[in-house]
Amino acid sequence: MTVNCSLLENTKSRIADEITRLDRSAATAIGGEVAETKVARVTVEIDHIDLLQWLAAQRSSTKIYWADRHQEFEVAGVGVADSIVAESANDLGTAFADLNLRLHRSADDLRYFGGMPFSPIDLNRSGSLWGKLGKPIFILPEIEVSNGPGKRSFLTCNLVVRDGESASNRLKRTLHCIESCDFDSNCPLPDMPQVIARDDVPDRAGWDSLINSCIGRVDRGEPEKIVMARRSRFKFDRDINPFAALGRIQRSANHCYQYCFQLEDNIAFVGASPERLFKRSHDQIHVEAIAGTRDRGETPSADAEIGAELMASEKDLREHQYVVRHLKEALSELGCTIKSEGKVCLLKLASLQHLCVKMTASLPADKTDADIIAALHPTSAVGGFPAQQALECIQALESFDRGWYAAPLGWIQRNSAEFAVGIRSSLIHDHEMYAFAGAGIVRGSRAEKEWCEVEKKLTAISGGYANSVTPRS
Repeated sequence: MTVNCSLLENTKSRIADEITRLDRSAATAIGGEVAETKVARVTVEIDHIDLLQWLAAQRSSTKIYWADRHQEFEVAGVGVADSIVAESANDLGTAFADLNLRLHRSADDLRYFGGMPFSPIDLNRSGSLWGKLGKPIFILPEIEVSNGPGKRSFLTCNLVVRDGESASNRLKRTLHCIESCDFDSNCPLPDMPQVIARDDVPDRAGWDSLINSCIGRVDRGEPEKIVMARRSRFKFDRDINPFAALGRIQRSANHCYQYCFQLEDNIAFVGASPERLFKRSHDQIHVEAIAGTRDRGETPSADAEIGAELMASEKDLREHQYVVRHLKEALSELGCTIKSEGKVCLLKLASLQHLCVKMTASLPADKTDADIIAALHPTSAVGGFPAQQALECIQALESFDRGWYAAPLGWIQRNSAEFAVGIRSSLIHDHEMYAFAGAGIVRGSRAEKEWCEVEKKLTAISGGYANSVTPRS
């Protein structure tokens, strides 16, 4: 894909005009106070582009990729025009308030992308493994390329002028960022390196002990469901390009959110999640309850038979009902009115199928996205039921921090937002891939069966590498 010179020059001219306009308005009083930050966007249409290939070619240390489950909205971002970071879980509400203030002063289509650790305790023990992803953070990319219907692509520059900042300095930074982008490379995604080793936390013996302990707890109703996770580390013979890793996963990622958050060199969080936490449009929110897992069949008749068995499984239906119950209770605590609730159906992915129920609710005017996240997360699909009791078990029993695994991640606009649950995901750190997957433990669970279920999920997450290296016993 090539962006011609005249188009780039036209874009630069429009950026210069917009910077000048923002510089004048930055000192304009709003409600008696000076607006410290003004944000705007300049967008031009360009030739169609493969976003993963484009991101793989960029030299920026900050790169973001997001695609919805139907590939109707796909965006790639490089650089940082603005960022909002919460230093602790207690600061999350303040961070969202700052974010909403920025969005209130900005264009309707401006999006901040980001996420947060699974639990507050992960903020304290994430260490260097997660890097900048160890804290809640939302990024406004400096440069975006987005793809929409009809193979149309758009180049967008996000412009931020702060009170007291020189417009000429801001213009230089923005132009330098766009000039640093590679728009001429048509190279395919780089090959993935060779995997040379694997280890699991916990290993098989540790998993059996852990799950048997959890089964004892759920048999006593302490709590009724616990979702326990494994972390598999795959070592490669050289550094991994995260967009090559995501490209490998994409082949079997139908009906999944696809994402990559790289906020510094050599550390990235990638995945393909089938699970929506919520989608908000003005005061309407859409949520889903997903739980229960089976393989896909090799033939239509075999697939239908496996699906029917899942729909009739007392254990899986009970596990799924915990998720439905949690969502209803959370929506009630928010003051929402549930407007519609679908019946239990099958969500069929490339290699797995799950039980699913969809719900739509109306949100009270005084509730924010931060309130929704606080009420819904963690869902019983990734935490357990009751949520707080299950979370305490996870923190006591799991020997690694989940980081952004199973946590809320997505984007926020002025009048809308969408967050996925960061499952089917992995953290890429130099030449290592840390893949995460979990299983819900309820009455009737068995350690061996849950190990096999997690192994199937790890195969999809790792792009098939879980099949190439046998986990240690």
